[in-house]
Amino acid sequence: MKKLLLVLLVSLGLQTQAQINQYCDSIEINLVSSSAWCNLETNISSLNLPPTASVDYDWTLVDPTAQWNWAGWDASATPNFWLQSNTTTNNVNPLYFNDTLVICLTILITDSMQGMGNITWNCYNSCEDTLFWNGSQWNLLSMMQQPPSITCDSITSTYSNITPNSIDVTTNSMSLGIQWPIHAWDLYEGGWNGQLTYSDTTVNTTIPLPSPNLVDTFVLCNWSDYGAFPYSCYSCDTFAWNNGNWNLLSMIQQPINYCDSISYTANSINYPFETQGHVGNLSNTIDWSWAVCFPLTGGLCYTANTQVTAWPQASYDDTISVCYYAIVEIDNTTDTICEECDYWIYDGFSWVVFNINNPTSINELTYETVNDNKIYDMLGREVNNIEIGTMYIRNNKKFIRTE
Repeated sequence: MKKLLLVLLVSLGLQTQAQINQYCDSIEINLVSSSAWCNLETNISSLNLPPTASVDYDWTLVDPTAQWNWAGWDASATPNFWLQSNTTTNNVNPLYFNDTLVICLTILITDSMQGMGNITWNCYNSCEDTLFWNGSQWNLLSMMQQPPSITCDSITSTYSNITPNSIDVTTNSMSLGIQWPIHAWDLYEGGWNGQLTYSDTTVNTTIPLPSPNLVDTFVLCNWSDYGAFPYSCYSCDTFAWNNGNWNLLSMIQQPINYCDSISYTANSINYPFETQGHVGNLSNTIDWSWAVCFPLTGGLCYTANTQVTAWPQASYDDTISVCYYAIVEIDNTTDTICEECDYWIYDGFSWVVFNINNPTSINELTYETVNDNKIYDMLGREVNNIEIGTMYIRNNKKFIRTE
């Protein structure tokens, strides 16, 4: 029976503890008066506490800029603070007055439980509410309408009136509604590794630019720091001297590498060996020239001038060198020449490309010498009789019969 009673008491205690924790999580702070008189209250009366419960309050206002010294204290349910530097109320400390004060609230809820006596629960807000003075009244930060989610990507830099000597700049970094914004423009001459030569904290300003006779590149950075998320942001843009003026690098038309679009393939299975040039998305006029050589059979070469070319000269015991030269006509006076050379080797089944500049592996070849005294003519045929004055091969050496 005693064990059963203990279990019931423990179960009742846990349920009560969970209920009290729910109360603590539901407590909110409200600002009733927002003038110089700062009247605070909570929503305790709407939480339906047990009628036997008693509530004690400990309100403490602290100055985060003065080593968290107290700026106000009160033990009533709805304290009223005269938050001015010349205050005469007893619950405010004029020595630690600032335009931003943190509210630390402790609420003690006490209730009696059958068989357990009086139990007190401590609800603490972890100093997560803030009062700030906007110049005319006090505001409770948690009661203000929160702006939409703002990230560093929300910050913009706008450039206008770009001349060889100056540039007009503006940013939205100070108007995003984030606490305590700080902003600066920094200019670095010569690029990222250059020297900081100018800095300005004005949001809308005209920045003097370096002489293009001294540097041809500068970097302009937009720095922003805040007292809340996203805390610290920066973005930088590079300007380059081009065609007599400073240009944002992303706006300068980048040169086109036509050769990146030029390539070729070879028919690696069917006979004869065939090459075909490819031009990607280029619409330019392109003149193709091919040179196909057979280095293992005397270096004999053949040429062609068509985009698709068949090479009947190739045989399956050859190593083929394939080179193309593609002349891309850009305008009436400018051409670009693209070229590439590869080796193709027949592996017994198909032609495969072998780029000797980038071998994938190197294996040692084992050479085995066979000396069997057999005689061969110069065509590699085995013979038994050699006429006088005739050259022949024996044991991998050349001989001439003289007698």
